[in-house]
Amino acid sequence: MKNGTAKSLLSGGVGLGLGFLLARLAGIGNENKIDRNDPVIVLTRVGGELQIEVNPSIVTRAANEALTWRVVNFSGAKVRVSLEQWSDEQGESVDAAVDADPDSNDKQQPPQDQLSRKVPSGKTRKIRGKARKPREIEGQTLDEELVAYVVRVDNITGPDPIVRLVP
Repeated sequence: MKNGTAKSLLSGGVGLGLGFLLARLAGIGNENKIDRNDPVIVLTRVGGELQIEVNPSIVTRAANEALTWRVVNFSGAKVRVSLEQWSDEQGESVDAAVDADPDSNDKQQPPQDQLSRKVPSGKTRKIRGKARKPREIEGQTLDEELVAYVVRVDNITGPDPIVRLVP
């Protein structure tokens, strides 16, 4: 591995780790209560390339339980973040694990649009949803359903985190 590549990878990892630490310490947008089980999406830029990190990568929700993604944008640009391309364990397309549930009291602009939101540079925004119940197969509700999704930032696709649905 070239020395420049190793430094780039190291600085990228340090940048993402620092981003998560700063997001947690700052209370994510001056919020005092943070659900440690809600995913945080951190956007950074390393060597001109957008880095997308989601932590935790797997969350569990029961039917109708709220799920809020917090998007922290340290990328230096206004971006649109979308949660899309939901699929099951076999990679087959399925309904989104959550229905969009925008907060009517959320005064931050621009507002959430389905499971998508524009996030200004240096800001934090929420994408809120409510979990659906696991699918039924042959009349029986599954004990759990693992649903992967893609985090898309503008035209760049990021990691494939998972929502674990339980009845």
